[in-house]
Amino acid sequence: MNKKFWCVCFVALLLGLSACGDTGNSPFSSSDTGSSVSTGSSDTGSSSVGSSDTASDSSSTGGSDTGSDTGSSSSESTQTVTIYYDLGDCPNATIPALTQSVRVGDSFTLYVPYLDESKVTTYGYDFIKWLNKADNSEFTGGICDFTQDVYLIAVWENARPIFRFKDNRKIRRKQMKELQEKLGFFRGRKGKQRLFILSMLAIPTLHFIVFWLWVNIDGLLLPFRNNVGDWIGWKNFEWVIATFKGTNKYLDMTEATRNTLIFFSWGLFVEMPISVVLAYTFYKNLPGNKFFTICLYLPSIITGTVMTTIFKNFLSADGPIALIYAAQGKQWIYPITQEGRSIPAMLAYDFWNGYGLNIILFHSSMKRIPKELFESASLDGITLWKELTQMIVPLIWPILSTKLILSVAGVFGASGPILLFTNGEYGTQTIGFAMYQQYKEYGQIARAATIGFIFTMISLPLVFVTRWAASKMGGEYEY
Repeated sequence: MNKKFWCVCFVALLLGLSACGDTGNSPFSSSDTGSSVSTGSSDTGSSSVGSSDTASDSSSTGGSDTGSDTGSSSSESTQTVTIYYDLGDCPNATIPALTQSVRVGDSFTLYVPYLDESKVTTYGYDFIKWLNKADNSEFTGGICDFTQDVYLIAVWENARPIFRFKDNRKIRRKQMKELQEKLGFFRGRKGKQRLFILSMLAIPTLHFIVFWLWVNIDGLLLPFRNNVGDWIGWKNFEWVIATFKGTNKYLDMTEATRNTLIFFSWGLFVEMPISVVLAYTFYKNLPGNKFFTICLYLPSIITGTVMTTIFKNFLSADGPIALIYAAQGKQWIYPITQEGRSIPAMLAYDFWNGYGLNIILFHSSMKRIPKELFESASLDGITLWKELTQMIVPLIWPILSTKLILSVAGVFGASGPILLFTNGEYGTQTIGFAMYQQYKEYGQIARAATIGFIFTMISLPLVFVTRWAASKMGGEYEY
């Protein structure tokens, strides 16, 4: 009895599944099916009949329902729009599709692109937003309330450096150094060198900005203003040009320029060569060289006011020279107050007072020259003059050229001790004293600034020409 019961149930189940395959409905979806199964449990024949009835009923019913649904969906009218995506500045980005179809009235979500950093070697891109190409406005997802196609373009931010390290340790170290050089200006050996150089340059740069540029910035504008500060254009320049004609009773720029060039030429062509010769003499260790070195350097140690007073008393009417003249029955005339003799007297003072520092500089440079060079030259029978001119001068040329360039840079500032000797009288006016006089005695600071501005513009090209000529004249020697 049990075997027959289970056989009948199995056959009924198979018939129900075959009917479900024809109609597309589940065998347990209707109450008829359930009744047919229960009926079939008592009698096999009735069970099969019930199953066929159920199949026919469900088949007819399901067919009619499906037909009605299809007819209603086809009757409705739908509209679809397309969204077109443009990746913009990052064409290597990944996106599900470059187009997206959306039905009007439905909700939608925009595609979000992302960057595959394995395709990028330098910088990564970060996606920000989508922009509508039509009105350049931000476009987001939501309910589709538009009926025309939309064209979007991606906006990226290029800000992330990408560095990929390989497994090789040497390559990794190399890439790490490159990363440090790119991200850290002061990292590594070169970074420390840069830090040291910038630290050394910071002090002179700050000194230049504070004590020269900030202080003298107004001096560039003073020539175009009066003492009150009003803008007057080129009137100060016209006044300076007029002083060259000798019509101004307070200033004769022709005389001042001539005297300035005399002091400059005296220092460059007389004092400097004699300083080299004296330094060479002391270098040869002649008897008494230390004593004479101290005697020549002593005037540079004592202040200028004291040295000027000593020199003026030496030339005064009761000085040593006047006594010598009186012993010979002659009369000594004080030269400082004599026009035409004041300038030679002050040149003699410069000659006496201007050797100390130059002798020490040149003598120190000569002592750095290897003695083997002179021993080799002495074996060839070189004379002292040739040793000085053909060996010493070329080997100490860097210090000589530096002194030359500095002298040319201050060509219009070579004024001598005019203030302490004559106060600009007796035909001893110079450019430097003229600027001092215009400001201190007459209160014309704008005119003094104009004089300095004009001669600075003249001396600048002279400095560059002198530097070029000095580099051509001297060679490069290492010892």
